Amino acid sequence: MGGMVQAEPLHRVSREPLVDGLRMLALAGVLVVNAMSYAAGPYGPLPGVPVPADSWLAHAVFVAMTVLFQAKAYPLLAFLFGYSFALSMRSRAATAVMHRRGRMRRLLLLGVLHGALIYSGDILTAYAVCGLLLLRWAQLPLSALRRGLAWLLVLWGASMVLAATLTTGAPALTETMPNSASVGTWREWWVLNVSAYWNTVLLAPLLFLPELVTITLAGFVAGRLRWLTHRRWQTARLQLARWLPVAFAANVAYAVLLDRAVSWGYAAQNTVVVASALVGPWLSAAAVAALAASRQAGTALWLVKLAPAGRYTLSLYVGWSLVLALCFSGAGAAWQPGTAAVAALALVSWAAVAALGSLAAPRGWTGPLERWLAGPRRRKITP
Repeated sequence: MGGMVQAEPLHRVSREPLVDGLRMLALAGVLVVNAMSYAAGPYGPLPGVPVPADSWLAHAVFVAMTVLFQAKAYPLLAFLFGYSFALSMRSRAATAVMHRRGRMRRLLLLGVLHGALIYSGDILTAYAVCGLLLLRWAQLPLSALRRGLAWLLVLWGASMVLAATLTTGAPALTETMPNSASVGTWREWWVLNVSAYWNTVLLAPLLFLPELVTITLAGFVAGRLRWLTHRRWQTARLQLARWLPVAFAANVAYAVLLDRAVSWGYAAQNTVVVASALVGPWLSAAAVAALAASRQAGTALWLVKLAPAGRYTLSLYVGWSLVLALCFSGAGAAWQPGTAAVAALALVSWAAVAALGSLAAPRGWTGPLERWLAGPRRRKITP
């Protein structure tokens, strides 16, 4: 096993608080969007539908959560995944590469188990694939990586066109299919979940993976350049941050349109969701630039306070999937609160785990999945 090689010892790499803080901030979006869309899933639209349909509060919360979180959390996590990957590859010894490859294989296994057994909307499988690709590209010069990014952007655009083509005018089959809230037994729930997961795996290379690989590679390049923290990039960060009001306005317009599309049916709503791959990452990028610039200027200290909990996002993500299945599925408690209550529950849960993380991290506690992912040696080389 690669973990038994000791010829070139691994060096501990200190964690970057800004990265951990941003990762925890992104987790808020994951909790909210997954909770809001769970009852209508796994084939329903993101981020669900306003419940009750005739409630102005439900529609207002739906729009607000869409503006803030929908299609913002997973691009940010993908970027941070690539960024952290670059930081962890500062040691290019054979042992470091083998250790990282082992982590990606374990992450792939965890993603498959999580997707097939707990939550069909799993993102870990795709992250593991991105990580294995980064291992192949890690030794390439920046010029080659930038050329690769240009080609990936073209591929991403083509995948968006394909996604829009497949959804536009398609029959609203998802409205007549069973969903997580309608199943009556755990066996029915599992059959529904595993079928949706494998459908996602089959479609991901065409519709989703190009976007994720592009953003992950962008994060890897940014990590090589220390784009988030090095002072020489402060001007560039401020220039990107100037787009924040425009990106926010675009996301407001998108959220309002998505709310209107709810009344047109799932097929129309899914078509509108395709546009989130444009407006969502745009807002995430501008917000991250603004936060990084503020951190460089000595402000945004609240973000650093989230950093301790950012060390546990893997365990928190999978744990939240279990909570959703137990509470919101028809096989579980079959609890179906309104949109406002679901969003509030997700945000309160996020605040609670953020507070617990700030207590656990100083004591050296490690999350169970983070400990397993690190492998037998449990060396802390990943920031």
